[in-house]
Amino acid sequence: MNQALDKLENYSDDYLNNLSMDLYQDLNNVKIASLKSLFISKLNIINQSKIFSSFDCNTELNEIPINILDLINLLDQAIDNAILFTKRQEHGQIQLAITQEDNQLAFLVNNTVANIPTTEREQDYLDLLNIKSLKKKYNNVFIQYSKNDKWFRFHVTLIIKGDKK
Repeated sequence: MNQALDKLENYSDDYLNNLSMDLYQDLNNVKIASLKSLFISKLNIINQSKIFSSFDCNTELNEIPINILDLINLLDQAIDNAILFTKRQEHGQIQLAITQEDNQLAFLVNNTVANIPTTEREQDYLDLLNIKSLKKKYNNVFIQYSKNDKWFRFHVTLIIKGDKK
């Protein structure tokens, strides 16, 4: 597992050197290599799919209060869902953000929605995110999602224990 994470870190360092950092300056604030690699990979897929995207992380992120692999698996699937539902839209958008306030750390995955006719069964794929098992495993994880006629919003909030001064 550590070897795979090292490979991801090396990949992300190389990719960052080649990526137009003007678009995603805030990636530099993500100091957790495996999490940074996830965002780089997903932003690359989003850009290749010609989906307008934004990424915001205004403060340095050095640690998280849950197992990193659990968070990466959750965000990986949530971003894949956003890509799946947005790539069929003519002017689709995905917003990714990490915010920190007081004792809360939030990961936001927002995507536009559109009423596009399809033969696919109506499904939001939220069952693939293992939300129930994460809520049982961690008492400091709060997951919210909502949908209106323009946006689907998926937010993961982690409560940081202790004083972070």
